[in-house]
Amino acid sequence: LNPGDVVRASSQGIGEVSLRLECQSPSISLSSTLSLSNKSLISTKKLENIATEAFVYLYPLVMMDVTRIEQLKKIRFINDWRHSRSYPPGHFKLIVRPNFDTLYSVMWLDLSDCNMLIKVPNTNGRYYCMHMMDMWTESFAVPGSRTWGTEANACILTYKRTAADANDDEKKISSNCTNVIESPTPYVWIINRIQTNGEKDYAAVHTLQDRFSV
Repeated sequence: LNPGDVVRASSQGIGEVSLRLECQSPSISLSSTLSLSNKSLISTKKLENIATEAFVYLYPLVMMDVTRIEQLKKIRFINDWRHSRSYPPGHFKLIVRPNFDTLYSVMWLDLSDCNMLIKVPNTNGRYYCMHMMDMWTESFAVPGSRTWGTEANACILTYKRTAADANDDEKKISSNCTNVIESPTPYVWIINRIQTNGEKDYAAVHTLQDRFSV
């Protein structure tokens, strides 16, 4: 949330009250007005409660966008994997409570203009999971060895905004891929974990990481 972003509650006159919520960021633009008309004015306390609930409801969008922007400052590209080649050190804080038996790969997807095809290699019985989160921080899909098995596979991620967009998207989807996952938001944060059996296993896992593609 930028310093200039505010939740405004104001009275427009006797018997009429409006609540305006405004939020601007590089990828989020929200503006909504709630107007109430009654014989008695809504109380200031009620307006404060409405404004507070609106802020709490929308705050995940703000925090996820800050996370996306800050991470992209470091990795400097989108729609591609960024791999961790070793176990995280003790002071690692990018992910809360990271695993110490998997190697991580992360990616931010932008589905605003097109679908994305993610290809997964045969992991030969090795555990992996691709944790997919939308901008609300909801885990809307977690494809991996538990749900797909460990054979080579693929999925198409799509973001559908309207019925017309949905029709256009369908034309872009390859008939060779039957796994279609719809994201609730245009930006998607994917965290991939691959089973790693100690440091001696790094080389084999690195090979697998490099074979995950978009």
